[in-house]
Amino acid sequence: MAEPVAGRVIVVGTGHGGVQTGNALRRAGWTGSITVVGAEPHLPYQRPPLSKSCAEVESLDELARFHPAAHYATIGVDLELGQQVVAIDREAAHVELLSGRRLAYDHLVLALGSKPRPVPVAGSGLAGVHTLRTLDDARRLAGHLRTARSVVLVGGGFIGLELATVAARVGADVTVVEVAPRLLHGAVTPVTGTFLAQRHTAAGVRLRLGESVDRILGGDAGVRGVVTARGEELPADLVVLGVGAVPNC
Repeated sequence: MAEPVAGRVIVVGTGHGGVQTGNALRRAGWTGSITVVGAEPHLPYQRPPLSKSCAEVESLDELARFHPAAHYATIGVDLELGQQVVAIDREAAHVELLSGRRLAYDHLVLALGSKPRPVPVAGSGLAGVHTLRTLDDARRLAGHLRTARSVVLVGGGFIGLELATVAARVGADVTVVEVAPRLLHGAVTPVTGTFLAQRHTAAGVRLRLGESVDRILGGDAGVRGVVTARGEELPADLVVLGVGAVPNC
């Protein structure tokens, strides 16, 4: 194995890829500086617990966090949190932050992750319509979930189904609208998709498969319903759009 090379590594992104890059470099014997830059102010965290445990908002930070702050100090990884990278100067070998600061690098790793795929339907900007990607998204969603009576999940993927389970558990009336003919289409086998459909139906979740959303209806207090492409109106005071993700470029 080649001798470890010293130098300055900057990792942009505090998700799985970014955090594990820093950990792996130290395990491999990297002796240079490692700086992980993230736009969010929170200690790096994993995203799967956000949809599984969003009702447990009081402990969500701890449930989702990769490591306590002391871990990064112990292994010698510097965190630049709440700092968005807005430009890369490859000739000068530095990144520029939104604050105007510049960080020089010898090696640059882009671990940018993804963001929710937009849903281009009327009403998607109404109060009470959510997406779930960040810890702050989960906190806002949890606050609304406490009082929601009717919840519509647009998308029958992992996020939609996990949130459907959470919403049904807290007593809300729940409907999942999925454009594909079965749940998790393309992600799991038909047998697994059928099993999950049966489990959700048994828990009181209504499934609208092979159906899409035409528009989202609003009222004085925000969202009040979802209209499907077939014209069915589904009451809702909470709507979550979970139709996949697109890369942060």
